[in-house]
Amino acid sequence: MELTFENPKQTLQYMTSDNIDYQRLTEDAASMLKQIPELHTNKEGRKFQAITQCILECYKRINNYNSTQWISENKLQHELKPGEQIIKFTRINAKNEICEYKIINFNQIDFSKEAEYADEYQVIDTKKNSEKQNININQESEENSEYKKVLTLLQNGENVFLTGYAGTGKSYILNKLKEKFKKKLTITSTTGIAAVNVKGQTLHSWAGVGLCKNPVYKVVEKIRTRPSVLKQIQSCKILAVDEISMLSMETFEYIDEVLKIIRESVEPFGGIQVLFIGDFYQLPPVEGFNNETEENSLFGDEFIIPKRYYCFESHLWDDLRLKNVVLKQNYRQNEAKFIKALSDMRINRLDDEDITLLSTRETNIDTFETDMLHIFSTNNEANRYNLSKFNMIDEPVKIFEATDGIYRGTKPVFFGFTERENYILEIFGKNCRADKKITLKLGAKVMLLINLDFNKGLINGSCGKILSFNENSITVKFDNGVCADIPQHKFEYYYQDKLAAERTQYPLRLAYGITIHKSQGMTLDKLVVDCSRIFEKGQAYVAMSRVKTLDGLYLRGFSPEKVMVEEKVSEFYSKLEEIGEVTPLTQTLFDLDEQDETTISSEEAKQIIIDCVSEFGGIYGKSGITKILAGSSTILNNDFHAKAAESRFFGALNGRKHKEINALIDELVSSNILRIKHSGFGHPILYIAD
Repeated sequence: MELTFENPKQTLQYMTSDNIDYQRLTEDAASMLKQIPELHTNKEGRKFQAITQCILECYKRINNYNSTQWISENKLQHELKPGEQIIKFTRINAKNEICEYKIINFNQIDFSKEAEYADEYQVIDTKKNSEKQNININQESEENSEYKKVLTLLQNGENVFLTGYAGTGKSYILNKLKEKFKKKLTITSTTGIAAVNVKGQTLHSWAGVGLCKNPVYKVVEKIRTRPSVLKQIQSCKILAVDEISMLSMETFEYIDEVLKIIRESVEPFGGIQVLFIGDFYQLPPVEGFNNETEENSLFGDEFIIPKRYYCFESHLWDDLRLKNVVLKQNYRQNEAKFIKALSDMRINRLDDEDITLLSTRETNIDTFETDMLHIFSTNNEANRYNLSKFNMIDEPVKIFEATDGIYRGTKPVFFGFTERENYILEIFGKNCRADKKITLKLGAKVMLLINLDFNKGLINGSCGKILSFNENSITVKFDNGVCADIPQHKFEYYYQDKLAAERTQYPLRLAYGITIHKSQGMTLDKLVVDCSRIFEKGQAYVAMSRVKTLDGLYLRGFSPEKVMVEEKVSEFYSKLEEIGEVTPLTQTLFDLDEQDETTISSEEAKQIIIDCVSEFGGIYGKSGITKILAGSSTILNNDFHAKAAESRFFGALNGRKHKEINALIDELVSSNILRIKHSGFGHPILYIAD
């Protein structure tokens, strides 16, 4: 498709798509900037990023505006002209978030009153990494007020425990905090799957403690020989631990001892400020060191389960003086009786009304003959069921092998891996939502593994059937009636707080069976839960709380006895004291002003400069690189610079003054990261230092 402003509606549809890779969108937008006579700005004259430039130019031409100045809705303090409406659109940004703009062109405004203007947007979806639910954040919800409470507590230097029911937006708030604090907030999780979902790493990996089996002093000695791990522990400001319920007391205290020694502090966690996120009513700790055991019989087999101790049972939990924030507003379900039943199930307090309601979902039909998703307790059960259903389809098999890459610096490599790199890929492969090899057929039932298009209801957990295999996509008709071409997706893995690996694969998996563990974070339309196979505390609640509506839930062998809760968990929550209103301190721990998309940290800007010099090294000096990054018309209007003008670097630091970019380049030269050499004509040229 040839992009041109002569067809603004088609170009607008392309630029606002969230199915196209951000880098490709940026490159296409940069190549179109030369078609815009006057670049678009806000009131202060700050230019928009290249993609937004193209979107606004489309609206300008569609609506026949003359002005190229714009303001946001939430700063508008006067009326629009009769018949005018606020322009709303969404697009992805550099962090692959879907951002919503509510914006007004100056031609639409009645300037009878003076007003202040500023360009702002709102993040409405963390597209890649995050398994956020479909939440309407434009409303003044309990979630937004609780987010502000957590934010204020962290800025005040407090330790925080964020908890609540399934579907109340815990992961969503974590993503907003990550956007706010950026590198000051280190994201970890207790399991590999959850770590990949939140674009973090496991707590064990971050702390360098492995399986926590060796004596603490030996682990500390090893960490001191690993500069990257040592530095990230010593420099950590706020440590977030997701899925805290799955962290045992023993591991909790073990990591605490390691951090205290490394940071030479007797304070809990070595003085690191912590944010714990999770629900102890859901899945319990995954390991225990105590020799005491409990026996649990399932179909005559004896399962030996280590006696568990939750981290809240440790003295350390009290020593941290955590401020408790409890989320209560459910965003996944909206049926009052169903929400009540799930809430009562969570705490094992089902009443007669709840039991009667859930009993209506008991089904006598042979659900194994349907294509509905079944949830299982173990991988073996899920895999066997998927294979049996798959083998019943009389169609040729199609095999899709993923492309895995390891990052060396800022670019991935795809072969010649070292032993350490193969180890990283092995860890990634075990925890990535997409398998290394997927085997599919026409007509196979599949599940979408990413949030693809919220407006069309295509989110993580959406199910449908394969209609066709195309050259670069797979066409799926989803259960909600939407047909969509699913392209390959890049899954990312972070190790030691850096992007370490990637996997390019179709974001699909067979959707006949799935484990309860892998269902966490998903929102499902229909689900069959075989309660006879549930034997672990919290499993019934986790499984049933995935589905959006009561009509979408099908139960087999349901009885109240299958709803099990640890008594000590109930006791813990009964004594939990929620924090009330929070007042910001006059001098907070971090001075963080809200940043819009055009505000990039100095460290991020330096990395962009390095990448740009790497791309155009030997061609441009400091002035040329600065003009490229600032989006200068000198680059745009000269055919000699066509490659630079069409690159993703053109306008990447749009909004920064030339002297600011020059100063950052000087810092990189002083640090011997960049070097200046003189060409044969005496011109100073920038290179990456050897």
